[in-house]
Amino acid sequence: MSDEAIAEQIMPQWRPAAEQMTAELAAYRGSWASQMAVRIPMTQEMQGLALVAWGFWRASGMMLLGMALYKTGVITGQADSRLYRRLLGLALLVGVPVVIYGIYWNTDNEWELTSMFLGSQFNYWGSVLISLGWMSALLLILKYNILTGLTNRLATTTHAPNLSRFSVITESDSSAQDHHSGTGRIPLRIRSDQ
Repeated sequence: MSDEAIAEQIMPQWRPAAEQMTAELAAYRGSWASQMAVRIPMTQEMQGLALVAWGFWRASGMMLLGMALYKTGVITGQADSRLYRRLLGLALLVGVPVVIYGIYWNTDNEWELTSMFLGSQFNYWGSVLISLGWMSALLLILKYNILTGLTNRLATTTHAPNLSRFSVITESDSSAQDHHSGTGRIPLRIRSDQ
């Protein structure tokens, strides 16, 4: 199949014509049956082709990354604070600029078909770094008991017990063994001080 033929098939979805958008909006604003005429094919495409071609691999990769971060104690708060600060810096100094550059690149290329493939890579990889940055920021907040006033106020709105009575355990405890890794580390958990 030639590049032109591929572009002919993809472009109506990537950059729909005004008539196509009007018809879709009319369907979504119509009855349940008229919505289903549009939703069912889209759902089949997203849960079929898109899941196999993109979603499965992305989700699997992120799960493997999460398992590695768990096994090494990073996601449980047991790593050195310097690592969390480095990951936060990596997110801010590399991840965010990559995503912003991707927006600029796609806009500069007028969101042509290359944006669907090459242009999506900026966010694809930058978002991983940004996610690690958010995780690091949260773990630093928990490690240093920052924002306790906010957590106490949130606890009262959720009808949870006062969070000031809890502490985060991140250090090794010789009386307990982590059965998953055999390292003697205790995963991040909340312990009541009562």
